[in-house]
Amino acid sequence: MQNQKGLSLVELMISITLGLILLTGVIKVFLSSKTVYSSQNALSRVQETGRLAIDFISRDIRMGGFMGCDSNPIKGQSKNITNTLNTSTDFRYNFSEYIRGYTAETVPSGLTPIPIPLTDVIIVRSANGSGAKVIANSTATTLSIEASSTSVEAGACGATDRISGFCVNDIAVVTDCVKSSVFQITDITGAGLISHTAGGSPGNAITSWGTQRNSVFKAGAELLLASNTIYFIAPGASTSQRPSLWQKINNAAPVELLEGVEKMSIKYGIDTNAGFDLIPDKYVNAGAVGATEWERVVAVRIELLVASIEDNVTSEKQKYTFNTAENPSPIDPNDLRLRQVFTATIGVRSRLE
Repeated sequence: MQNQKGLSLVELMISITLGLILLTGVIKVFLSSKTVYSSQNALSRVQETGRLAIDFISRDIRMGGFMGCDSNPIKGQSKNITNTLNTSTDFRYNFSEYIRGYTAETVPSGLTPIPIPLTDVIIVRSANGSGAKVIANSTATTLSIEASSTSVEAGACGATDRISGFCVNDIAVVTDCVKSSVFQITDITGAGLISHTAGGSPGNAITSWGTQRNSVFKAGAELLLASNTIYFIAPGASTSQRPSLWQKINNAAPVELLEGVEKMSIKYGIDTNAGFDLIPDKYVNAGAVGATEWERVVAVRIELLVASIEDNVTSEKQKYTFNTAENPSPIDPNDLRLRQVFTATIGVRSRLE
């Protein structure tokens, strides 16, 4: 008989079967590896988002109420601040308060994008930056600060130059350790002469520095940028419009910081001790803080719920607990995203002598 050539039908069937078994194993290993990779990648992104969100908010809360050398107020009382801005009680420019909280439902109109319902909003006000030294006694409408040719950043403010770190229309605070005035810069020269006149947006309501104690700021005072920073949760700018953490500073456009931050719950630590011992005696939400108690907030407790951007990361719905004081029962989501809760308690340094 001639030698057999090729494979018989039985041998071919066995080969195909063995190949399919091996291929199935390879596919299962691949899918398992992909699932583990997706889960680990989602977890890494969630943890990084949570860490950055806590870091951003904590940094500003710690600096709340900082006004240079005029940072520490009399215990339990307001600092000696004159706010010369128009609409000085508007939530965007009320520098007489160093911290204020709202819910999405109670925040005053004018904040965009609109915060997501059942989330909290926090506003922190302070001075920041290295500042500049006042080198001559102020007049009724001008300040003279240190400036040199090296302190000029040409075109850094758009159509104008930045002088010693300041631009026209910046909101600033001048302080001499006894009093402070918040105002908007209406003009600045290369020699460091800053004008403070009525008008502009938000603009100055008056041209003087105020009437408290002495309206003149003498040489040696300091000028700093004033910051009204708002943190809130709103739909993101992506096509999916996933919830994101937003930040708005003064009258600048809001900035989307971190996508995936779904909820924010904030409790305010209030020192109710008559002697103001700087120890929070209770932590309450914004709605439970009395009108006169905001000056007694010495700490802030933040709770953030962060979810993965991608869906179908977990094999089954992941129940979670958030803001247990008000929502004690576990929450059952309607997706397969990975979620994690981040918490932090931050002391307000300007209140901690």
